[in-house]
Amino acid sequence: MKKILLFIGIMACTILAFPVMAQHFDGVHVCGLRGTDAAMVKEQMMQNREDMRDFVHQRGAITYVPVKLHLVADNDGEGRIAERAALDMLCILNEAYLIHEIQFYLSNGFNYIDHTNLYNNPSSSAAYIKMSAQKVNNAVNIFINLTIGGGGGGGTTLAYYQPPIGQADWIVITAGNVYGENVLPHEIGHFFSLSHPFYGWEDNPWNEAEWGNPVANYAPSLAVPGQIQNDRMDESNCTVAADGICDTPPDYLFGFVQSGCGNFTGEVMDFLGEVVDPMENNMMSYFSSCSSYEFTPDQVDAIYASLGSGGRNYVNPGTTPNLDEITAVPTLNLPEDVSTIGFSSVTFNWDAAPGATHYLFEIDRLSGFGFQPQYYITTDPGKTLTNLEVDRTYYWRVRPFTPLKTCTGYSQVYSFTTDDSPVSTTEIASVENWLVRPNPVAKNANVMIEMNSSEAFDAEVKVYTLTGQLLSAANNTFAQGASTLEVSTNDLNTGMYIVSVQSAKGVMTQKIVVR
Repeated sequence: MKKILLFIGIMACTILAFPVMAQHFDGVHVCGLRGTDAAMVKEQMMQNREDMRDFVHQRGAITYVPVKLHLVADNDGEGRIAERAALDMLCILNEAYLIHEIQFYLSNGFNYIDHTNLYNNPSSSAAYIKMSAQKVNNAVNIFINLTIGGGGGGGTTLAYYQPPIGQADWIVITAGNVYGENVLPHEIGHFFSLSHPFYGWEDNPWNEAEWGNPVANYAPSLAVPGQIQNDRMDESNCTVAADGICDTPPDYLFGFVQSGCGNFTGEVMDFLGEVVDPMENNMMSYFSSCSSYEFTPDQVDAIYASLGSGGRNYVNPGTTPNLDEITAVPTLNLPEDVSTIGFSSVTFNWDAAPGATHYLFEIDRLSGFGFQPQYYITTDPGKTLTNLEVDRTYYWRVRPFTPLKTCTGYSQVYSFTTDDSPVSTTEIASVENWLVRPNPVAKNANVMIEMNSSEAFDAEVKVYTLTGQLLSAANNTFAQGASTLEVSTNDLNTGMYIVSVQSAKGVMTQKIVVR
């Protein structure tokens, strides 16, 4: 996978009594978690260490953490990240934390927000109000939007964590960076009280002309609470200096001095004269394009101390989500591949995937699903659409998942072409003829489905609006030979509706008019 360098943009200040996040600072890159916000994260880690000094994490059991993914668009609903990318992001996060026996699962699906200020500039007061109203209290809140914005534009800011100031305590990540292997995992590290290993150097990375070599024995940029002195290679001050973690070696923000993740050869000495050897692939560092990123054992202990603390018990409820493995992708049934069907109501059907609780159904005009894709999430192996165009070729596919298992693949891709038939009918082979009458039908009267089939079959009878809203559904067994089924119209207003008979062997639909 592509490795993406993480730069977080956030600084605590107050405008109109609301915290402003993701301030941009001039320079080659932006360092985000800084100043008082960075101090809050470190101080929380130090407090957790004190409070949880007798805590011992028992290995061999997975801790499950709920996350709430907020998918943000502008006021018109445009620009929202695709659900498939959000599922992939959660997959990357779980791959990063699996070795540490922590896994994250979707809490009650996705939350869709249409809010231009939040979409373009989450540092604004209006965005803060919206996030405060939308966040949930029993999960890690992650907002996915277009750009960080604010300050000088946040052009290199990929994501940030906002510590608990006011109603805050959330993560914001831009849609273009959800695939970064050390983007969201890094932010989750901040959420669980991990600082950068270069804590104290955020404003002004080391360079020899300014800081000398050996490096001066003081915090170079600002007096940050908890920053006693620069981290030393001999670990003599490791419990208080920089991130306060002893097995993360000194790093004076060398990720800005060196391009890429190769072995740092800057020959920079700490103030005792010992050459500094940073951990380039540390998950909380800023070295880019590493083949993999890791947490150290002491960092993992700090994460678990956070998980066990009173401030984080709301994301450590002891709940175990559905653990079923998804062992196969769905087999598509209807519409059949390379078929021609009526455009006004198209019913899709696929075989249930073992282990799946949800399906991501995608349809588009091009087979790459990047032209005008439509996304729908359903718990049933089927979907009916009434918003397709006539004389168009469409492609569709299905991806199974569960709130925990999102590293899943897609079914094969089927295509079909729409024509101007009044309804879409995929014949059930055993049905010789069927009729819905009376049609039109008087309001509050009933209609009868009359069926003649060469064999008995089970089906679900559904009534939809022309826009695809499901109004009613009922299971029924149609007997061999002639049979009838009475369908009530008591809850239907005057207008046109779709009656659909859906079985494992086919789907048949007819329009009815209620007067």
